[in-house]
Amino acid sequence: MPFSDILGHERQVSLLRNAILSQSVSHAYLFYGQAGVGKKLVADTFAQALNCEAEDGDSCGQCRSCRNIQKGNHPDVVFLQPEEGYIRIEEIRAVQNALAYKAFEGGWKVAIVDGCGEMSVGAANAFLKTLEEPPGNTTIILICPNHLSLLPTILSRCQTIRFSPLQDAEIQDILLRERELDLETADSLAALADGSPGLALSMDLDTARETRNEAFDLIFNNDAQDVVDLFSLSKKTSGFKETLPELLGRMMVIARDVAVWHATENKAYIKNKDALPRIADIAKRLTPAASLKVFDAISETLASLKWHANPQLAMDHLLIQIRTAA
Repeated sequence: MPFSDILGHERQVSLLRNAILSQSVSHAYLFYGQAGVGKKLVADTFAQALNCEAEDGDSCGQCRSCRNIQKGNHPDVVFLQPEEGYIRIEEIRAVQNALAYKAFEGGWKVAIVDGCGEMSVGAANAFLKTLEEPPGNTTIILICPNHLSLLPTILSRCQTIRFSPLQDAEIQDILLRERELDLETADSLAALADGSPGLALSMDLDTARETRNEAFDLIFNNDAQDVVDLFSLSKKTSGFKETLPELLGRMMVIARDVAVWHATENKAYIKNKDALPRIADIAKRLTPAASLKVFDAISETLASLKWHANPQLAMDHLLIQIRTAA
C-alpha cells in the first residue's frame, strides 16, 4: 500500500517518508496511540517503502518485496506480537538473532513489535542493547497504545511518534472504501468508533448500538435498589469476559460526553451525537464533579482488568463508585 492510500496521519507519514528520502531513518521508532487507529498499517507501509524496488521513498504495493511484506513472509522483515498476553524473553532473543544477519535482499532489516507494552521485564531489558546499537541498515518499530507502559530506558532509545484518533469523516471514507456500505450506515459506525478505523471496520452496527444501550443503562438507569441488587447486576455483567472491555469502553465514552456537555454544551464535541438527548438528560442528573468521578472509575476498572483483576470484584467496585458518585 502506498503512503498516499493511508487516510489520516499525514504528519506521521510525511515524517517517515522524509526520513527515507533524506537517508535519516532512525534505528528505532515507537508508534503509540489509541488502539485501532492505524499504527500497524503505517509500520507495515514504512517497512515496504524501505525495501520497495522502486526506491522512491514510498511503497508501490506491487513489487515482489512489497507483496511479500504484505503477506508476512519477507526474509528481512520480522513481526512479533504477544502470545497468550505476553512477549517473553525467548521471543525477543529470536528477533535479535534474525536481525543479526545481513539483509538477504540487500535492503533494510525491519522488526515490528506490535504490543510492546506486554514485554516482560526480562524481555524489555534484553532488548535494550539491540535498540541502542542495532546492526547497520536496521530499524525497529515498537507499537503500543500507551508509551508510559514502557520502561524509561526503552523510551529513551526510540524516536516516538504519536498517532491520534481519526476524524469521523476520515473513518467514514475508510468504511465506504473498504466495506462498501451505504452513507448512513458508514456515518453511524464512524460516530460509534471513537476515532478508531480498526474498530469501525470490525463493528456490526446493531451490536454496537446494543452494547452502547447497555452501557447507558448500566451507568445511569439500572434498577438496582441496594447493594445486593448491585452485586447481582455486577455478576451478570462480569460474566461476559470477552465483551466486558468493549462495554467499559462504551461506558467511558458516555461519561466523557457527559463531562464535555457540562463544560461546553456544544454538540460538535460530543462523540455520541445521535444520543445527545440521553447525554444531556444524564448531565442534568450528575454534577460536573460526579461525571468526572464516573469517568475515572471506569478508566481504573479497565486498567485493572488488563492486569487480570477478578472481573466480578472489579465490576462490584465500579458500580458502587458510580452509585455513590451520583
